[in-house]
Amino acid sequence: MTSVDTLATTLNPQVAAALRILHTSGARDLDVRQVARTVGTSVSHLHRVFKDALGTSPLRYARERLIAQARDALSTTTLSCQEIAKRLGYDDPLYFSAVFKRITGVSPREYRKRHR
Repeated sequence: MTSVDTLATTLNPQVAAALRILHTSGARDLDVRQVARTVGTSVSHLHRVFKDALGTSPLRYARERLIAQARDALSTTTLSCQEIAKRLGYDDPLYFSAVFKRITGVSPREYRKRHR
């Protein structure tokens, strides 16, 4: 059983289903309307129950999950920032850098310098 499955057993079934979807798709491809439809609820209801359960919105959760993967890659590999961005589904490395900085407070390059 994965950590998502373990967490999902304690959550609202719609939140649990949304989490499973978020863990199998990238944030860049995330369509919250489609996720809501798939789990059988409205966007506003999904947002509310997701935020109540996890303290964040589905989109922010997905983005932060991707940025966590980026932080791991930056500190444990020699992949370029452009390659990491590409692997995480970002077509534009500058946009990836902006999202990374907005969430972490530092650029990917600065993060790598501090965590190597």
